[in-house]
Parts: sequence; structure tokens; C-alpha cells
Amino acid sequence: MQIFCDESGGIEQGHFLVSAVRIDGGQALRMLKTIRKLTGISGSELKGNALDIRQIETVFSVIQRHPEAVAVSVVCRRDDPVGGWAAGTLEEHQIWRELIVECCLPLHRQGVQGIVPDGGRYKKAILRAIEAEIAASVSRRTSLPRVPVGCANSVATPGIQIADVISNTVHRAISDYPDAEACRRLLAAAEAAGQFKISMVDMAECRPAWLDTAYH
Repeated sequence: MQIFCDESGGIEQGHFLVSAVRIDGGQALRMLKTIRKLTGISGSELKGNALDIRQIETVFSVIQRHPEAVAVSVVCRRDDPVGGWAAGTLEEHQIWRELIVECCLPLHRQGVQGIVPDGGRYKKAILRAIEAEIAASVSRRTSLPRVPVGCANSVATPGIQIADVISNTVHRAISDYPDAEACRRLLAAAEAAGQFKISMVDMAECRPAWLDTAYH
């Protein structure tokens, strides 16, 4: 069992988010094969931003068949006190690191063998440092043994592709997309089934004390 992560949006777009899904890698591959069969999607990679709402509905219907697949999304928004502070103070890769950590905290448990973020957004030197920071932070904040954190190529990683669709669906749901309401309904159904949770970024370990008044 692993935790796969992917991001959507960006600070310059007004919000930046990461979604993580906890699932066995082999199960993710089987889910991806089912999704491709049902949707007729071909190509090397399943990308959320290339799907229409009917295809997204199909992806969520497949996820729903696998209650062991549980996802969390954490959002950093400029119009939120904490998100606004982070966007104005931190580098985007620092926010990305914290979003991954906060996604993983409710998903990490005994039996999780590793955390696998999409590695396509930043340079390798940045990724190597962030991998170590994520591993240390998740272990410290969950009081569980440290597990490997290794960024991967999404093309070769079905779990990241599933996280990508979830992340893009959240991105659409909180943005001005024509299918935003349909995306919100899908996410609400997944949340009601106990397979999804969304929250705003907390930055508990690094936000300044003066921000607590605005935050709370």
C-alpha cells in the first residue's frame, strides 16, 4: 500500500492544491485498466485535464467500487488567511511540500510502504531535498516510522494518474468551470462514502503566531 500524490493549479492561479490517494500499486493498475476499457481512453497517460465530465464520472464510479481507495485534498487559496500568507511568503515548492505532508497525515498508517508524489513539476535537486523533508515531517507528525518518499514519473505510475484525476476534479470544483457543480456533486458523494476529504492548508508548523487570530 502506498500514498500517491499529484497537484493542480498554482499560486499564480489563485489556488494551489495537492490530492493524495492511498491504494496498493497493483490495485491502481487494475483500476486504470478498467477506466480505460470503460471510457475508451488511449494514450500513455490518464490526465484529468483532458477528460470531459462523463469520463470523470466514470473514473469516480470505478474508485467507488474500491472502498480501500481513500483520498484527501488540501488546498492553498490566496483568499484564505493562511493560504494568502503562504502564497505571499513562501516559494511554491515549499507550499507544495506542505500540501503533500498535510494530505498524507490522515492517510498514513501502519502498512503504508511509501509516499509517491508526481515528480514532474520541479528540478531534481529541489525534489531530492523535499523528499527527505516530507519523510521526516510525516513521521514526526504521525509518530509512525519513516517511510520512503520518492517522486515518480506519472506516465509509469497508475496511482499518480488516479490522484491526478481527483486533483483536477477538485480544481474544477473550486474554479469557474462549466462543470464545476457536477464535480462538486462527485466529490460530495465520495466524501459521503468515506472515500474523500478536502481541507484548507493549515501550515501548523510554520505559520506565524499573529496569523492564528485571523485563522481562528
